[in-house]
Amino acid sequence: MTEKSDRILEILRIPLYTGGAAPPLVKESGGLSLFDALRRTDYGAVRKEFTASDLVPLLKAHPELVAQWTFFSENKRCDGWWIDKVACNVGWFTSIPLAFKPRDRRKPLHFESPEEAVAEFVVRELDDTWRLMNHRWSHPRWIQIQPLILFLLAACFLAAAVGLYAHWRRDVAPVPGILAIAREAVGAHEPWLEQAVFDKPVRHADGSWTVHVERIPRQPGGHRYIKIGATARSKSILEVCDGTSKSKDGLMKRLLNVGGGNKGIPLPPAYQGWEHILLDIDHRGGPDVVCDARELTTLPAGQYDAVYCSHNLEHYYRHDVPRVLAGFGHVLKEDGFAEIRVPDLADLMQTVVRRGLDVDDLLYQSPAGPITVRDVLYGLGTEIERSGNDFWAHKTGFTKKSLTAMLVRCGFPIVYNGTGNFEAAAFAFKRPPTEEIRLLLNLPPAART
Repeated sequence: MTEKSDRILEILRIPLYTGGAAPPLVKESGGLSLFDALRRTDYGAVRKEFTASDLVPLLKAHPELVAQWTFFSENKRCDGWWIDKVACNVGWFTSIPLAFKPRDRRKPLHFESPEEAVAEFVVRELDDTWRLMNHRWSHPRWIQIQPLILFLLAACFLAAAVGLYAHWRRDVAPVPGILAIAREAVGAHEPWLEQAVFDKPVRHADGSWTVHVERIPRQPGGHRYIKIGATARSKSILEVCDGTSKSKDGLMKRLLNVGGGNKGIPLPPAYQGWEHILLDIDHRGGPDVVCDARELTTLPAGQYDAVYCSHNLEHYYRHDVPRVLAGFGHVLKEDGFAEIRVPDLADLMQTVVRRGLDVDDLLYQSPAGPITVRDVLYGLGTEIERSGNDFWAHKTGFTKKSLTAMLVRCGFPIVYNGTGNFEAAAFAFKRPPTEEIRLLLNLPPAART
């Protein structure tokens, strides 16, 4: 035998040193601890020279070692590896739940021969023991004070939790206190305090509060949003505003401008004070969101109070228009609406016939330059030629009637529409508009569908 084999064989005889050997060899055991036996055999250095497969020939040459390690496994009184020599299985036993076991230790390992199973058991059992004895937390002195350390950590955690709770309680004013501040704010600004309903305050992430106040009986302009700041010892009124630029939660209303090009193009006055989010497929205009409007359903749902789409819907093929409108419904809140403006082909055709115009004749002058009949039909030719992008081209067209029908078909049953200056416009709702929105947009009392 070689010197290497002798050192490995010495490790395989560890049960003799620990009292774990099977009879009749138990009388020869020295009664060492497993830790001392590993140190005696210089396990840490020798372990680098062999694997489990190197142990198999030695175990076959010394079958009594197989019996000794099997007896060693059967007489263990602690967590660790076990061996079933008959079934040739090796597994890991612990009192912790299965879900907390390492994945590589959850199922028993099966081998073709008892010697292979014993070899794997020896390597795994002794490796775990060697790592444990060399871990500083397993030092006897640490073991003695570990309960004290755990107790101190638990006490620190409890103290921190109590402190955080006390700080939170100090920072958050009771709801009645917030309502009292809101009533004081309305009393300073409005004469109708006694005939008003104060909604339950909404607390925001920054610690501030919003209270919605509505006059009873309801009437246009008869409601306010009061934003109240929160600090540890005092409350301050941040703003008192009307409801035209605020959502029900008191936050600024959000407008998604689909295909607006850039933010230098003015919006209708109704959206003054709203948060303006620009979405466009062309990154050159600096949009907040670069996205094809056919993919709006990939964005978070219910985020916007309104969608504004001016002269963009005609840039999609007719079969893609329902996808775009479905995206509008997806990103809108339930009480939101879409404002859509497109070229009015009915007005265009009537004008062409009445004035006897040809396709390249001037129709009107615009800030973008002269507009021809062809530009209204097929898209602004100068921009298509300059950019080289065909998404500037018109791929479908609308009249007031066809636009309304398409909106109703795509989930907007309530539509207010109109025409003028070669343009068809529509306000589309998923549910009846509130009185506030109707007045804001100057809509008639009943929708035309």
